[in-house]
Parts: sequence; structure tokens; C-alpha cells
Amino acid sequence: MFSDRAGPIIGPLMAYEVLTAFFLEAGFLGVMLFGMNRVGRGLHFTATLLVAVGTFISAFWILSANSWMQTPAGYAINADGQFVPADWLAIIFNPSFPYRLVHTVLAAYLTTALVVGAVGAWHLLRDARQRQRCARDVLDGDVAWSPWWRRCRSSPATSTGSTRSSTSRPRSWPWKAISRATPTARR
Repeated sequence: MFSDRAGPIIGPLMAYEVLTAFFLEAGFLGVMLFGMNRVGRGLHFTATLLVAVGTFISAFWILSANSWMQTPAGYAINADGQFVPADWLAIIFNPSFPYRLVHTVLAAYLTTALVVGAVGAWHLLRDARQRQRCARDVLDGDVAWSPWWRRCRSSPATSTGSTRSSTSRPRSWPWKAISRATPTARR
């Protein structure tokens, strides 16, 4: 019943979501999840940004449809009793849409930030030796050397009581620049 009556409005809104956001997310999600060691860092970062943008666009269209169902605007009713579009801008930006979009997107970003922070805190608090190594690496500027998931994990050198690996790098800037260019010099 609802699909028959509201389909001329809800259908296009969901189609816009699929055509703009879903394809963008689906196209770059595989690169983001499985491409860290297969593509360059710049392309991986770009894929991650595009997935984030696609997620925001998806939230935009889904919340536009949901908000229209709660506070309909910009429609007319035809002879068959169907809601048909009269003004697409009024349909998309209906009265409750801005509040719902801001509320939902901020809640999603805050939740994501808290989960990422909690996982990082758990890794730092896991054991004292690892915490000392992470703090030392951050202070020494070694954070840029390795991918984020390898920055603070324990290595065989730290588990035997040694504080530095036997293959530690010198602290001079030219050596860091050369090491970044060669994949074998990374941790």
C-alpha cells in the first residue's frame, strides 16, 4: 500500500542514493580494505576519502527520504491517490531534513571517533613495555615510518627486553627520505 502511494517520490530518492553514493562506496571500498599493500599510499588515502564522501552522500539521500515520510512537503496527490512530486527541492529539503542530517552525521562521526580512540587506548594500555615503545617512537618521529596498524605492536626485540631493534635507523633526515622511497626499508 505504502509503495503504491508514495513510490513516485520515495523511489527516485532511493535511486539517487544508489546512483550517487552506493556505486561510489562500492567502487572504492575494496581498494580501501584490501589495497593497502597493492596500491600506493596516495591512492589508498584517496579511496578512503571517497568511501567517506560516499557514506555522507548516502546518509543525505536516505535521510531525505525518511524526513519526507515524517514531514511531507512539495507533493501533490493524483487521481489514483498517489503522492506525486510537485517541487523536488521542497521534497528533498523538507522541514525536518536539516536537523535530522546534522544530528545523524554528527552522531556517526562522534561514535566512530570514540571507537577509534578506544581501540587506540586499549592498544596503548595493553602492556607497559609496548606503551613505552610507542611513546618513544612518537617522540622520536618514527610514527611516519610504518602503517598505523604496525606503529605500536610489540616486536621480537621488545619482548626480549631490548628497547631498540638491531636494525634501528639513524635519526638523520636524509636517511629517512631515502628509506621512505625504498619498500624494503619500512618496518
